[in-house]
Amino acid sequence: MIKSIFITILVLIGCSVTASAQNEINILSFNGNTGYIHDSKSDAETMVKEICARNNWKITTTSDPAFFTDSNLSKFDVIIFNNNCGTDGPIFEPDEQKCFQKYIRSGGGFVAIHCAGAVWHETGEFKELYEKLVGTKLVAHLSVQKAKLTIENRNHISTLHLPVDWEVTDEWHYFNYNPRENVNVLISLEESSYTGKEKMNGDHPATWYHEYDGGRSFFTTFGHIIETYKDENFRQLVAGGIMWAAKLDGEYDFEPIQKNLMLDLNADKDVVIEDGNKVSKWTNQVASSPANYFVKRDSGRTVSGSGRPGLKINSPDIRGHNTIVFNRQELVNHQEDLFDHLLTGAGYTWFAVLAPYTQLIGLEDVNSFFGNLRYCQKFMKKRDKGMKKLMWINLLIKVFVK
Repeated sequence: MIKSIFITILVLIGCSVTASAQNEINILSFNGNTGYIHDSKSDAETMVKEICARNNWKITTTSDPAFFTDSNLSKFDVIIFNNNCGTDGPIFEPDEQKCFQKYIRSGGGFVAIHCAGAVWHETGEFKELYEKLVGTKLVAHLSVQKAKLTIENRNHISTLHLPVDWEVTDEWHYFNYNPRENVNVLISLEESSYTGKEKMNGDHPATWYHEYDGGRSFFTTFGHIIETYKDENFRQLVAGGIMWAAKLDGEYDFEPIQKNLMLDLNADKDVVIEDGNKVSKWTNQVASSPANYFVKRDSGRTVSGSGRPGLKINSPDIRGHNTIVFNRQELVNHQEDLFDHLLTGAGYTWFAVLAPYTQLIGLEDVNSFFGNLRYCQKFMKKRDKGMKKLMWINLLIKVFVK
């Protein structure tokens, strides 16, 4: 039998904490077309409705561009262009274009899915604004096929859940220019993994986000086939994009702390094993720390070498990362004190650092690590502006009971 003990200690020094629980989003899902209509269009709409239902968000759906008035758009936190194409003519009249432009310039959020990158025939200055809002323009695509994806940023609210190795079957876009200089790329295509002439010289962004003209924009090229909209990885990607566009990313601590760390042990890096999978040495990733590494030690143990935990490679439970597995007798020995050895790095008290994200329902907050000791200033960022000092300790221990 395996028991998992999850211990969370939050020590706050000299501060008061007020966390906002307000996370409602009002969404407009727009699917007006003037061109190719995907077989997956209804599935795209179903996906967004189900995402909203899961998160208790409000949603309004329309295909009528006349809905784009100042009074209507002002009610929404995010407008989604939900796999709608503008390949055969303009979608919007000039007055509707101006209302959408005003919405973006007033700080509105925008999420564009798949063919929303192919709105080609708008008029006036809106044509250029829309292309820059998306980040580039779709000009061609590959045949539907499987491709390997590189997750370039795993710390964004939309990509936290994605596996280390991700292969997806879909229709992949080719763009008139690479958007990388102007956007923050989250996911890119590995061009060696697919066949076809539509290449971008080895740098092929597929999902990104950026701020433009006062608003926030999130785009993903995924979404041609029905199966994509049923894929939970894709659904969470879109849900995270919506949250970022709605400025809800400030409610959560998705960006790992990088400064003032005492200890950062990563089971994917610098782990030395012996006798199969037994860990003999584990290097602290914080170069300035006095605890440079943890090594095996037999002092205080009855059986030599019995305190070594095991290294588990490519654990599916944490999406392909490595992890360290402890038996009960491997946690501490009779001569050790927990906090002494957190500081000195001696003996069999083994720790690894969790990226300290707030746990969300349906998402694991255990990444490739077992526990953390991290100290920082203003750790909670926007939602707890009064916080000055915080020490956060998370420890996940798997205890094997025979």
